[in-house]
Amino acid sequence: MLQLGMIVLFFCLYSKHVQVSLIRWWRAPEVCISEGQYNANIDVWAVGCIMAQLVCLQAIFRGNDNLDQLEQIFELTGVPDVATLTQMGCTESMKELLE
Repeated sequence: MLQLGMIVLFFCLYSKHVQVSLIRWWRAPEVCISEGQYNANIDVWAVGCIMAQLVCLQAIFRGNDNLDQLEQIFELTGVPDVATLTQMGCTESMKELLE
């Protein structure tokens, strides 16, 4: 299965800034919290973000960096509880930042 992130990289090679921004705007919170954990749910999140962008004509989460991206996501969805953050592979230092 071809990962959605790889497709985005392929189509956005013309500008490094565009690559980083677009990928971040579609990035699932799990990816921002714990690098390296990847599954189909992350692709589903990205597709949902892309669909919302098509409907709204702009990205719904336009974070300037990973922490800003998480803040925007959690402002809309609410901050997960500690048990959920632990399941996501969140480090203790990241948990402190999110609280």
